Amino acid sequence: MALVQEWIHKLEEGEGKKILQKGLILLGALALGFWFNLRETNSFSNPESMDTAQVARRISEGQGLTTGVIRPLSLDVLKKHAPEKELDLQSHPELSQAPLYPFLLGLWLKIAPVDYQIDDVENFRLYQPETWIAALNSLIFLLCLLLLFSLAKQLFDEPVACDAPIVFICLINHRILLAHRFRRTWNNIECASDVGADTELAGG
Repeated sequence: MALVQEWIHKLEEGEGKKILQKGLILLGALALGFWFNLRETNSFSNPESMDTAQVARRISEGQGLTTGVIRPLSLDVLKKHAPEKELDLQSHPELSQAPLYPFLLGLWLKIAPVDYQIDDVENFRLYQPETWIAALNSLIFLLCLLLLFSLAKQLFDEPVACDAPIVFICLINHRILLAHRFRRTWNNIECASDVGADTELAGG
């Protein structure tokens, strides 16, 4: 009985109160970030995400680590390793990416109530399976933040452990912004090159 009273006292007045307050603040911040990430998620904008998603969908449907994206290099690799075997383009093995994340994503799509059909085309904003993929990525990101906090607390102290996830989030956001700017600049260069080539052909 005394142990229970002592535990309640620590929880209300002692160290337990501070731990509970910090835990609630951290939980609220993580929940807010998770909700904001899902709310502001847009459709996939790069081929790598789409490629990984279609491989994960095939895994969730029981087709194994196969892909619908046929690359000339993978065809050449298969011909060299099995020249006597006829190539099956409907069940082509995925050779360009590591299998761990696609398998994890495929298991997630298998468990989650994913609907691949688009019912309301006029009011379509976001593909429902992409929302589930964003949810899994958010959970993995939150896990990384917790691991980073724990590691920084063990190696340094609590103030450094609190600052480390913030710095990590800022670096990730900065990298994403740079990637978007680079992709936009590259697209502008390609468009300018196409326009210049068309102009030369028209003038010639």
